[in-house]
Parts: sequence; structure tokens; C-alpha cells
Amino acid sequence: MSGVDGVVTPPRRRTTQALLPVRHPGRDAHYDLYPSFPLAGGSVDAGWGPIVDAIGSSGVLLVDGGSGVDWEDAASAIRATLEARGRRVGVRSTRATFLPTADLERAIAPFLGGDDPVFGTRFEGDLRDLMDRRALAELARRDDAEHDALVVVGPGAALADDAAPLAYLEVPRNEQQFRARAGALTHLGADAPSADAKATYKRLSFVEWPLLERHKAELWPRIARFADVQREEPLSVSGASLRATLAVMASAPFRARPWFEPGAWGGSWLLEHMPELPRDVPNYAWSFELISPENGLLLEADGLLLETGFDSLMIESGAAVLGDGAARFGRAFPIRFDYLDTVDGGNLSVQCHP
Repeated sequence: MSGVDGVVTPPRRRTTQALLPVRHPGRDAHYDLYPSFPLAGGSVDAGWGPIVDAIGSSGVLLVDGGSGVDWEDAASAIRATLEARGRRVGVRSTRATFLPTADLERAIAPFLGGDDPVFGTRFEGDLRDLMDRRALAELARRDDAEHDALVVVGPGAALADDAAPLAYLEVPRNEQQFRARAGALTHLGADAPSADAKATYKRLSFVEWPLLERHKAELWPRIARFADVQREEPLSVSGASLRATLAVMASAPFRARPWFEPGAWGGSWLLEHMPELPRDVPNYAWSFELISPENGLLLEADGLLLETGFDSLMIESGAAVLGDGAARFGRAFPIRFDYLDTVDGGNLSVQCHP
């Protein structure tokens, strides 16, 4: 993307929905597709420069993050940015520290429900359980005189060193699903993207999202720079500004960013009443207003929109959001809701949720 106002539709997504605009397009009187919350101090910055600034004088930068990140692209961009500043950069990936594929698959299999297309249980382990801890400890070792800067990239990078500066990269979970449908999402420890979008969504839901959410909570206070990398050019904010903003948000009215999907029984109401939505769909069945494991929160500064997962709010200020319910639900927001459009469409199924 050339410039912060550029528009890009990466070939790695399969959806009719628009990528989050860099700047808010203007608020409609009846519905805001991009509800945002003002950043409490600091700025939202474009490009990789502010992210690599976190390296400071230490010479080591850890770049951790969630599912859906294109780690090869990120590593290349970080290397190029540092080399443009005259640094001699060594880049190491956490990929090689994950368990061999057969061992990793065996570790997560009990949580995936076998051949059942829907059923599974949440993985309760730690990211370290899927990694070679000895190899992980070697990643941040400075033993290469050829380089004056070392960057460790990939999920679990923060585990390689307790003290080095840390950046965190994130792709919103709806975008992760769009990438999965395009066959462009690579699972933890895998060598190549998965071609089965339904199996990918199941694995994300029951294994990677809960696992990486716990990992994110563990390293949360250490994050020096948080980056939204759903676009080709990232937008980032300091960890301190992110945490301060979410603390304020927890005691104020806010909305999550909604997203929309067509479906077999979908209707015409949303198409007729929301001209902001893409028209090249047969219908809209869902307006996902707050499905907390999948919706994001938009932060805005100087017109720039940066997205972080709803889990970030619950990590920072879950007790303030839930009040007395925090003792029971922890960081899990227990209420989910969406709008279902069946106008001129099909009938909803009768569902029973135990």
C-alpha cells in the first residue's frame, strides 16, 4: 500500500466485505459501520518504522503475535526497515521451535472432536506445551558477531527472552476467517496454509484462539508496541497508550466493530437499509454485533483507525467490564448477540443450546 490513505484488497482474503479503511469514512446518522473509541494519549502511527523503534539500544527485538499474521512478510519488512537505518540484522523465526507436526497434532487432537464438523473442547494447555523449550531459549542468544541487531519473530517470541523489547502483531479474527477461506492462513507450527476453511475455523476456535489469548494475557504488560497488521501497511500504537485507552473504555459506553455475512436463509432488510454494505451478495443473514471471541474494537486518533481484539479489553480491564460477574467468568465476556435478517428470506432453524 502506498501511503496511509491507500486502499488495498489483498488476494489472501476471500470475502465481499471491505477491508477496514485506514481513516474513518464519515459517520452515518443511523448506523456507524466503524464505531471507534478515542485513543487516550499517544498516536496511531503508520508503517514498520514505529514498530522497530522499540528495539532501542538493546539490539534485540521480540515480535510476537496471534493467528493469521503473515510472518514471512513481517520478517522481511522488519529486516528491510532496520537495514535501511544501517543496521546489520539477523532474523530468527519461532517456527522451528514448535513440536514436529505429528507430535503437535497428537497434542491438540483430544480437543478437536474427531470427525465431528462442529463439536470440540477448548484447549487448556500453554503455548510452551507445543514448543521445544530448549530451542526456544536459544533464539534470543546473541552469538553472531556479523549482526548488530537480532529480531525474533513469530508466535511465542516473547518466551525467548524475559527482558528484551516486545512488539505484538495482530490480525482481527473476522479477517482470519476471510484468510482461511482463501487458503491463506497457516496454523501454529505448520509449514503451509490449510486448504480446509471449516477445519481451520474449528481449530482456531478450540485451540489457537484460547491458547493465544492466554499467551497474550501473560505478556500483556510487556508489550511496548501493538500493531494491527490486517493491511499491507501496519498501524501501531504504544503498549502504554493501548492499555490506558482500554482502561478508560471499560468504564464508558462503547461498541465493538460489527461484521456481516450472507447465509442460506438470509434476507433483504440489511441490503435495503444499509447502503454502506457491499451489494455483491445474494443477501445478508447476520450482523455480528458482539460475538466477543470474533469481534474487534476500533481505536481512533487523528482519523486513523486501529483494531484490537475484544480479548484485549478483557485482559486489561475485564473486572471493570463484568463487575461482580468477573469472579465467575474471568476474561470471558458471557453475552453474545447479533441481528438476524430473514426478511423475504428463509426460516431460521430451531436451536437448543444446553
